[in-house]
Amino acid sequence: MTYQISPYETLYDIARKFGITLQELMDYNHLSDYTPIYPGMILQIPPAAPQPPANTIYTVQRGDSLWSIAQKFGVSVENIMYMNNLVSPILCVGQQLVIPAAVTPF
Repeated sequence: MTYQISPYETLYDIARKFGITLQELMDYNHLSDYTPIYPGMILQIPPAAPQPPANTIYTVQRGDSLWSIAQKFGVSVENIMYMNNLVSPILCVGQQLVIPAAVTPF
């Protein structure tokens, strides 16, 4: 399975998302402590790793803001903007947004 790195995500975040150790993720992708990572980079996820939670589709309600939606789902405003190719924080009632699955702490 492959996984595309989102903005502000770390290897540690990704390892936690898939229920594996940082070292397992790094070893499987032949990465060292000095290997740079960047948004859009594709990583291989070990086959035995559990699947992360799925993204959510959210319909914008009256009074919503990117900040309030991010707080509601436990994700960053930047990740919502990235997932939806938004260049402006202005939302419209009824607009559907892809909300990335939050990384839950262990």
